[in-house]
Amino acid sequence: MTAQRTWPTEGLERDQVAIDHLELNSTSVSAATARFLSWGFVALLFAIPLSQAWLDLARSRPPQAFDVFAPFVRGARLAFAGEWASARAAMRTGVRPETLHTYEAAVERNSAVRTLVQPRFQEVLTRIFDVGNEKVAIGERGWLFYRPGLEYVGRPSMIEPAALDLAAKKMVDKGLEGAPNPDPRPAIRALQRDSLEAGMHLVVVPVPDKVMLQSAQLLGQPAVGNLAIPNNPGYKEMVAELRGEGIDWFDPTPSFTRGDEVRYLVQDTHWTPGFMSAVAHDLATHLRHTAVLPDRPAHPFRLVEEQVSRVGDLVDMLMLTPSQRLFAPQTVRIQRVMDEQSGRPVVPDYKADVLLLGDSFTNIYSQPALGWGANAGFGEHLAFELQRPVDVIAFNGGGASQVRTELARAENGERLGHKKVLVYEFAIRSLLGENWKLAAMTRPVRPVVPPATPAARPEPSAPLATAPKSVVTGPPAQRGRSTALAPTPITLLARILQTSRVPAPGTAPYTECLTFMKVQIDAIESGTYSVREMIVVFVAMKDNEWLPAASFAVGDRLRLTVIPFTEASPQIRGMQRADDTDDFALRPYFVVRADRR
Repeated sequence: MTAQRTWPTEGLERDQVAIDHLELNSTSVSAATARFLSWGFVALLFAIPLSQAWLDLARSRPPQAFDVFAPFVRGARLAFAGEWASARAAMRTGVRPETLHTYEAAVERNSAVRTLVQPRFQEVLTRIFDVGNEKVAIGERGWLFYRPGLEYVGRPSMIEPAALDLAAKKMVDKGLEGAPNPDPRPAIRALQRDSLEAGMHLVVVPVPDKVMLQSAQLLGQPAVGNLAIPNNPGYKEMVAELRGEGIDWFDPTPSFTRGDEVRYLVQDTHWTPGFMSAVAHDLATHLRHTAVLPDRPAHPFRLVEEQVSRVGDLVDMLMLTPSQRLFAPQTVRIQRVMDEQSGRPVVPDYKADVLLLGDSFTNIYSQPALGWGANAGFGEHLAFELQRPVDVIAFNGGGASQVRTELARAENGERLGHKKVLVYEFAIRSLLGENWKLAAMTRPVRPVVPPATPAARPEPSAPLATAPKSVVTGPPAQRGRSTALAPTPITLLARILQTSRVPAPGTAPYTECLTFMKVQIDAIESGTYSVREMIVVFVAMKDNEWLPAASFAVGDRLRLTVIPFTEASPQIRGMQRADDTDDFALRPYFVVRADRR
């Protein structure tokens, strides 16, 4: 056998290093060239911020670079007023990592150079090289995919301790959470316990990701034969564990798919109307066989077909120019659900015995703001398939925690008192990398059944649960609008005690976001309110632009006009939320007007 020849690379590497040093030592730059490059670099460093400052002044606003000093200016003003505690809180706000991250994101977002260059550069990359960005991956023949879905499928087992520790570390490093809960199992177990104690049957519905069911369009696979459906390696083990504990886990993922089957919108993160309707049908069948629903006459509904068009939220996330021609709108047919008795579109029923908790997969064909029509979403189609009213609590981007924590609010006790079935829908990719906060469900307040006759004496029973006396309670909007034309607003003077971190525009599939804040009430100018503190809700982002509320800080003094949050429009209540208050006793109020004091 002939020995394999080896090359003396060590000596060659030493020779190459010597040659490199000689070339560097012999490199000469003329004085004129050095001056030109140096001053050109300095000019570039100063030109961008100076031009941005000039544009800010031309728009009659102070240069945005000064915003970094705003918390310290507020702190100094409060200190001069003798409010030392508020001054210290404002100063601390100025050095918090999330405050600095927010400032950096705002400067980047409002940069005129970025606005001019980045969309056009992204358009060139997408058109010529099929390159997406940190949120969007480019598939075959114009298909777009959400990268968190790719990460969910491609990452190691989501329930391995090392993976959970890494997810928790990322949340802390990004300043998103101080005490993260990346493991979904404790939260789902807690919801199961609370549901059983409340006399409700819980059904968990994870919606498969687009990457899982449209892999042929992602990878360019042939459109013939059955294709295996990818999933996270830890999913089967987790589901077997939870099912073994008695949790009703309804997985709508098919056993296999074909390359020519389309269950998702081409340029959007969400399912097609047809796939959504099929899942609603299968879920209704599952509920009839497994859940204990009281018998009641079928409620008559009918379907009305309508055509809608939109480019899709993934095109929005590419941040292309408004005049882009790379992606044309997709047209689909939705089926709006109408109530035969009233002739009106179906809306969530506060007194229904089925409650659907959901995210944007529930809202996609219900909220006009998402661009795919109205009254044709998952909740409406579940009501149609069950032939009975359904109540819905659904927030865009809130499937992992926010819809569950909503059940912790004391004001929802009466609402939960009507429920027999709780359907918990969320995007399956939320099982990886999301913060699964724990929040105990508020105690349901069962409706009082009047006696059959005036003379009848009710049997002794356990006392009904009541809301704490300090909480301002009242029925949600669905119950009050039949007897009241409009909610009575409250005008008050308040100081901010706690804020929530609003996500940067373009970092989520949603262009709008609410922020929850806790305030201390200094005075009530009109209306009635009996508690010293209040949770107030602002629209903090609209059309991927931060609004003034996104920059409010602890210590700020405001004059607010508010209404009960339950009286805000369904489109507002379904928006993505930023809520770090963790206060579920106080009833939230929606801000219809805010002025700095």
